[in-house]
Amino acid sequence: MLGLSIGIALGEGQSSNDAFLSAADNAMYSAKKSGGNRFVLAGRAISLGENA
Repeated sequence: MLGLSIGIALGEGQSSNDAFLSAADNAMYSAKKSGGNRFVLAGRAISLGENA
């Protein structure tokens, strides 16, 4: 079975490119820690259904 974990960050309000990349990286690891098969947008996890 293949799993998918995606971290998404928006550039708005980020103080630098490093802060932007850090936010995306943190979001990805949050998705992984939550069990995978989801994406996280700026700290908000959204699960992907089994049929997605």
